Amino acid sequence: MKDLFDVCKFGDFTLNSRIVRTGLWESQREKSGNMTPEIYNRYENMAAS
Repeated sequence: MKDLFDVCKFGDFTLNSRIVRTGLWESQREKSGNMTPEIYNRYENMAAS
């Protein structure tokens, strides 16, 4: 591991970076408990960057 963005393997699991963010803090959800489009778009934008 040379930097934060190097690929890392744990057994059969490959991690493309070591930036991990949980969704546990997200408070914007539908009454059903599903993600809102805003949350979905936020994570989609983070994944694309």
